[in-house]
Amino acid sequence: MGCGVTKPVIPLQGNHEDPQSNLDTEKQISNSEHLKYKTEIQVSISNKPAKKTNGSTTFQVSSHKGASAMTHDNQDSYRIEEKLSDDVFFACVLDGHGPHGALISKIATEFFVDQSKKKLEGTTFEDAEFGWDHFIESLFSECDAHISQHEDIGFRSRLSGTTATIVFIEGMVVHTGHVGDSRTILHSERNGLEIITKDHRLDDDEERLIIETKGGIVRGNGGSLRVYLSDAQKEELCLPIADQLPGLMLSRTLGDELAKKAGCVAKPTVAHTNLSVKGDCFLICASDGVWDMLLNEVVVKLAQSGGIESVVQEALKSWEAVNQADNITAIMISLKDAS
Repeated sequence: MGCGVTKPVIPLQGNHEDPQSNLDTEKQISNSEHLKYKTEIQVSISNKPAKKTNGSTTFQVSSHKGASAMTHDNQDSYRIEEKLSDDVFFACVLDGHGPHGALISKIATEFFVDQSKKKLEGTTFEDAEFGWDHFIESLFSECDAHISQHEDIGFRSRLSGTTATIVFIEGMVVHTGHVGDSRTILHSERNGLEIITKDHRLDDDEERLIIETKGGIVRGNGGSLRVYLSDAQKEELCLPIADQLPGLMLSRTLGDELAKKAGCVAKPTVAHTNLSVKGDCFLICASDGVWDMLLNEVVVKLAQSGGIESVVQEALKSWEAVNQADNITAIMISLKDAS
């Protein structure tokens, strides 16, 4: 049965393939709407790194917009809350993709901060009823629903979404939850380099299986594995069989309803790391604009010698060397062993 639909021409960004660009579509979101959320969420795109100390915790932030014709806005968002609750330090990095990825990453950032504060208010972490796994998983589930139902972005999340990595430091324990490939690493005096989050990319057999189990297609394009709708899924959605959508490089994302139809999920991976046995250490949480260009070991050495800005500048140079660009956001959190 024919659906009688006309193929929409939509520009894609970030982790999306861009089979046919139409930059004018991006103008559907007014400048005032973007500014509204930039103001409310206080997302900095300054080229000057921020440095601050919170007792024995020191942090640095740097966020740069990629110099690309397809990247009108910095689609990365971040937030640091030194005192999210009485005993919790919070940080997050989100990397939007698709024509409205910038807006979605900012609204998701706002949601994570506001809801975390509400849920943690008055919480006693020793209480048997409180569990970090359930707390973080419910945050992601509720955030994903919030994106699809939001009056300003609901319909725009069809081909747009965001990665999200959130970090809670409770005393000397780090709790992380993430979807996508905004990676977090830890370096300590005693243990050296540790990877805290695993990228949700399709070269990982477990992540690929998520897509294929739900009937989606995973195949290479331009050197990267990407998610595509099967012919049966396209027929169900009344999309032309020739369409190559969504073309996402990830198995997990917030928003991006078309990618969900192809099998992507919003369920986070949750991890817990005890820092008290590791001595002085630092965490780096960054969008894939860093990790696609620099090895973990290189990032650690640059951070040790020149702080987070040296990491970001080296990543920018690496992108320029291949005549490409990506938005780059990185947070470095240094912790002193209090044990």
